[in-house]
Amino acid sequence: MKEKEKCTMKAEDSSYGPVADNRCPFSEDAEIHRLQNAFGEALGDMYGYVYDGIYTTDDFTQGEDGSFILRDGVVKPFDGTPQPGDIKFAADNEAGDQFTRQYVKIGNGTPDCIGGFNNTFSFYGFDLSVFMKFSIGNDVYNATKHSMSPYALYQNVPAEFGNNYYRLVDPATGKKATTLARLKELNPNESLRKWSLNTTNSSYITYPSSYYVEDGSYLRIAQLTLGYTFPKKWLQKIMISNARVYFTANNLATITGYSGYDPEVSSANDNVVCTPGYDSSTYPRSRSYVVGLNLTF
Repeated sequence: MKEKEKCTMKAEDSSYGPVADNRCPFSEDAEIHRLQNAFGEALGDMYGYVYDGIYTTDDFTQGEDGSFILRDGVVKPFDGTPQPGDIKFAADNEAGDQFTRQYVKIGNGTPDCIGGFNNTFSFYGFDLSVFMKFSIGNDVYNATKHSMSPYALYQNVPAEFGNNYYRLVDPATGKKATTLARLKELNPNESLRKWSLNTTNSSYITYPSSYYVEDGSYLRIAQLTLGYTFPKKWLQKIMISNARVYFTANNLATITGYSGYDPEVSSANDNVVCTPGYDSSTYPRSRSYVVGLNLTF
């Protein structure tokens, strides 16, 4: 049997969640440490790293040997030397100049306000009933998008990635571009692009970050019913005192800015428990239709 991985912790460390250099993300000790530091915080808080776009050519100068040198004032990564197209995380140290992998609050899955309202309209035998529900101010961690890696073979990727990734290879030569000027030409509006497909980013995209946190506010038409009650004078001849035919649509439409299937989520996996606003491949709610007839004799 494989020996369980051992993890160490620094007693003076007061970060929320695991620190990369010396702690297993989901070890028992790390979980206890995380809970101890979460006392007094709001239910539904989400912790991770703040996504700050990508490093662009404007963040560098080029040395005489062709190397890319990070400009002063630009946030330094946790380790290594960044390159244009690398994911950039916001500084989290006291000096405000380096990303050190300290967990910070990146969202909250608990709504500020929830509610619903029902309206019924009648007109010459017709009746229309509409029930709507809403949620305001809740965040959703889109773990479904998090798991859709652009590095995996034979796997769908989010449409937002598509052809908008940062290009490192010069199509004119078939080799990696080696100058800042050429990289800028290959990536117009580079600050709006997604990260490049290099090995550094294949690791960075596994980090829990604000990139995957979305506004989960929504307005849902939960149920709509249209009915018609036949005039009683039509029914007297067939010994029926009342007849009504109706059509009902459930989960008819949802207005939301959330990119996933359904903003009304709360799911869990082996590593996450009690998770309002956590969408991990949650199966979307189905839409159903009902046609009915009410008869009274």
